[in-house]
Amino acid sequence: MLTDEHGVWMRGDTLGLLCAQALGVDVIVTPVSSNTAAELSNVAGKVIRTRIGSPHVIAAMDDAAGPPGNKVVGYEANGGFLLGSDVEIGGRTLRRLPTIIRKRRNPKLGRKWKGLVSIDRGLGGLCDAIADEIGAGVWKSTRVTCIERTGDNWQLDIDRDGNTERLACSDVVLTTPAHETARLLAGLTPQVAEELRAVESSSLTVVNLGFRKSDVAHPLDGFGFLVPHNEPDFPLMGTLFADSAFPHHAPADCRLLRVFFGGTRTPDVLSRSADELVRTARSALGDVLGVRGEPVLIDVCPYPNAIPQYYLDHPQRVARIRAGVTPLTGLHLAGNYLDGVSINDCVKLGKQVAIDVQARVPQTA
Repeated sequence: MLTDEHGVWMRGDTLGLLCAQALGVDVIVTPVSSNTAAELSNVAGKVIRTRIGSPHVIAAMDDAAGPPGNKVVGYEANGGFLLGSDVEIGGRTLRRLPTIIRKRRNPKLGRKWKGLVSIDRGLGGLCDAIADEIGAGVWKSTRVTCIERTGDNWQLDIDRDGNTERLACSDVVLTTPAHETARLLAGLTPQVAEELRAVESSSLTVVNLGFRKSDVAHPLDGFGFLVPHNEPDFPLMGTLFADSAFPHHAPADCRLLRVFFGGTRTPDVLSRSADELVRTARSALGDVLGVRGEPVLIDVCPYPNAIPQYYLDHPQRVARIRAGVTPLTGLHLAGNYLDGVSINDCVKLGKQVAIDVQARVPQTA
């Protein structure tokens, strides 16, 4: 990791490219999320793009090893630099990544499955399926208005269809966004609520556009593209070629493009009308992908405060939040503002919270 004198981090894909140049490499392997300087700089004779994630980078590095002496490296936009082959520099040898050596010796160490995984009807479908499995014990479309501590238990005031009910329980798990968690904890621990309100989150709007295949000039032979921060004039965060990744998401004679707006690139995204975002998306896709004609599907989905921003002081803030709720026995926090914004991060934290809750359940003989 490297920062300038103002504490601004240098992106991993920029630092990785500088390392590749210093080593005089032959092949660079990097995900589609890395900036295009890898190709434009001509640092390496070959650049291989992969899906996002170190397992994909490592697998492609292994495939690109080539003859002895061929220098192969890999890096990601969020940091990390990997050697796919031994490199001689300054009279010393930098050894290649041991993971690649082990993989060659034992191909059974590969992943259980390959490719992207999707859930029909989106993540909402997963929530509905869980609710259906549990049955009557799940209350949907219900708002918690107040949380109070009463002895060793908790009391929750709940608004159900306009009627207030009180629920007593031994444990409370808050998986709400940081700003909503701040509202719920304001009366219990004002200091923690203040820390939660200080977590900045960017909003996101997803514009789904369906086109007839004949109206899309580009073959869409990939997963999509992300726009690097050093191209601030381009109006999109990125685009997913949805039916290329998940063919069942569009009819055979159509293409589905999922366009992302917001983040720090477009902080006012929620104030923009759906018509404006659709026009902007169509103009940008026309220039980049040769999309013409009228869309056969338009679906605009806004997500307020969807992406917590992990600034340099964020780990310290999370530590203060967790220390502040530790005395509140039976209160558990989970969410994408704690240990990472990805689904994998949230699932990992959710499993740990489930273990913590289960450990408090009285054991019967």
